[in-house]
Amino acid sequence: MCSKQKAAGKSGPATDHALANLPEFFSVRCYLPIGSLNPDAPYHQQVIEELAKRLAECWDERLFDPLTVSLRDGELYVIDGRHRLAPLKLRNPNGFLVSCDLFKGLTLEEEAELACRIRMQKSINLRKLKKYLKELE
Repeated sequence: MCSKQKAAGKSGPATDHALANLPEFFSVRCYLPIGSLNPDAPYHQQVIEELAKRLAECWDERLFDPLTVSLRDGELYVIDGRHRLAPLKLRNPNGFLVSCDLFKGLTLEEEAELACRIRMQKSINLRKLKKYLKELE
């Protein structure tokens, strides 16, 4: 998966025309309209609505990583970040641009693998943080 991805383009608002002209395989940081993002992929768990509401109340853009998104079959699927996307939609239902790491050329299986690897890495980082905080006590 990673070996066939190449960086391409510049960060900035993406349009349908710009997306259509991108290379077959790539990844790039960009801004996409929240209304164009599809959070429903078969490898996801349900969004916890109560968590989304609490995040919307205290949202601080500086504290959240970009969403991980895949352009597949002409659709933008959220691979990682559904619990960040949900509060953004609650805060601004008319939409705006959101920072994303955009991948193109992934299969559904590769998206699921990437989602799993991202979750595993976040879990490892959380365990390291908890261990570090415990050592400080």
